[in-house]
Amino acid sequence: MLNHKEQLYVQIKKYVENMIEFGQLKPDDRIPSENDLTEKFDVSRITVKTALDLLAEEGKVYRMQGKGTFVTNALSDYACKNDKIAGNEEIKNIACILPQLKGNFILNILEGLLSEAESQGYNVIVYKSDESAKKEEEIIKKILSSGIKGIIVYPVENRVYCPEILKLTLNRFPLVVIDKYLKGVNTNVVHTDNFKGAYEATRHLIELGHGKIGFVSLSSCSSSIEDRIKGYEKALADSGMLVEHRYRLEEAITHDLKTEIEQITKYLKSNKDITALLVINNEMGRKLVKGMKILGLSSPGDISLVFFDDFRDADLLETPPTCVVQQAENLGKEAIRLLNRVIEDPERDSEEIIIKPKLEIRSSTGNNIFGLDL
Repeated sequence: MLNHKEQLYVQIKKYVENMIEFGQLKPDDRIPSENDLTEKFDVSRITVKTALDLLAEEGKVYRMQGKGTFVTNALSDYACKNDKIAGNEEIKNIACILPQLKGNFILNILEGLLSEAESQGYNVIVYKSDESAKKEEEIIKKILSSGIKGIIVYPVENRVYCPEILKLTLNRFPLVVIDKYLKGVNTNVVHTDNFKGAYEATRHLIELGHGKIGFVSLSSCSSSIEDRIKGYEKALADSGMLVEHRYRLEEAITHDLKTEIEQITKYLKSNKDITALLVINNEMGRKLVKGMKILGLSSPGDISLVFFDDFRDADLLETPPTCVVQQAENLGKEAIRLLNRVIEDPERDSEEIIIKPKLEIRSSTGNNIFGLDL
């Protein structure tokens, strides 16, 4: 029986550890497959993969491509970390560092990444930085000594680039950055066309007759957020509208829901003339909708809403949201393909891959019945 107070991947990890400790699994025994563990614990494949990655990272299990996962023999060559397994077959280990292991966008990136890695013959070890720049740096230092062949990193939001990422880039270590590019640094990167996504979303609202369009954002200097702001402002300017900074809410992340909702309600009360909003992501969108409900506002009746990033089961929500849908699985797949090219030729020029988003129009946007309110 699962203990829901404990993270699921931790419970799966403990289950395997107990089987090893009590002798149910001996050195070089094959542990239950990912499919078996997925069925037994009624969880996603990604959750099981996370548990197995942690066990592999701690040296308790090893993987053989196409054969399964096995209990480590302390005397084996594998335990000595020489990157070889039985039959002299080379282990192609790569690392992926993510800020968290939750949220539709990140989990879909991971799904695409794992799928493509398997087809390319790579074993992916997943690390979680917990949105911490310090932890991200520590993880990179740790895995560089493990014989890893390449790294994919989704950088944390930070005003200063991680020094270890800069070192890897300068040393031409196989590295791919996803979601955001590092301004002024030539590195391999795969990201969404955030400018285009925000531009098209804002144009959609303008075409519905909205002229007082706000932007709910975060206090951040990341390229993804900056490009969304630029796309929003350019769409307004191209339509002959003023860019009014009072219509922008740059919310500070306080990790206190009550405080963040208060910021949102204060913003809405101060800008009662706004008829439409572009929202930076779906997490912020949930907070915004909660703030609107507190004030008795609805969408699209009072305010039309467009969100960056899609929602899980969006069509089942009370008001299916209009969203700028990032092609998350494709981001993950392209990151693996690019990393493979870099591993094969570390001296190649850096490459930027830009994935176009798609505007999915649903029920949270509607016509401004008063016409264009310039």
